[in-house]
Amino acid sequence: MTQPKRHHYIPNFYLKNFAHSKSKYLYVYSKKTNKIFSTLPQNICCESNFFKLDNLPENTIKA
Repeated sequence: MTQPKRHHYIPNFYLKNFAHSKSKYLYVYSKKTNKIFSTLPQNICCESNFFKLDNLPENTIKA
């Protein structure tokens, strides 16, 4: 099984409550581009490998 790559820092079940009921899309404002656009909740508030643990000593995880 592969590990999830896209991790949400705001859970999807919170974001879905703000979506339009028929289309399930959210309106989003981008501060970087100064634009408003619509997208699905699973496409926002996420980063690649946000919760990934790197550089852990091998003896810290015991099975």
